[in-house]
Amino acid sequence: MPEYRAAFLDRDGTLIKDVPYINDPTQVELLPGVVRALRNLIECGYLLIVVTNQSGIGRWRITKPQYVAVQRRMLDLLAQHGVYITATYYCPHTPDAGCACRKPGTALFERAARDFDVDLSQSLMFGDKESDMVPCVGTCIRVPKDASWAAWYRPRYPSPTPPVKTQPRGV
Repeated sequence: MPEYRAAFLDRDGTLIKDVPYINDPTQVELLPGVVRALRNLIECGYLLIVVTNQSGIGRWRITKPQYVAVQRRMLDLLAQHGVYITATYYCPHTPDAGCACRKPGTALFERAARDFDVDLSQSLMFGDKESDMVPCVGTCIRVPKDASWAAWYRPRYPSPTPPVKTQPRGV
């Protein structure tokens, strides 16, 4: 029986400002309220797992090293505030590639569940697009693109016992 709950998080437009095919780490900007909201989720016992489509890699608009640099910058900005992402999963394929890992496919969620013993039915999904919500396996929360996370400042979900501790992990 899976032991943990996760908050699955889209990246662009949900955690950071959506810059089309972002390839420069200096363009990374956390959205208002993200730090407080993520802290709240951690305090409520959720693992923080980023699941993101990055078709810019498949379209040759960005390179994998550029993706990694942007992701590292986001993780560093969050870490400066004491927020650590448990893991990051990404799909580099274009929408027409037909892969199972690209949202709305569920392969990355299933992999994360196996990797971290996550109960998907007790997990959350935060995203700014309908395609983020389609693979939702628990409760889905649609965040308006590039919007504030102010509504998530206060705890809304009870903490499991004992609370889950997250460790810094990255790309």
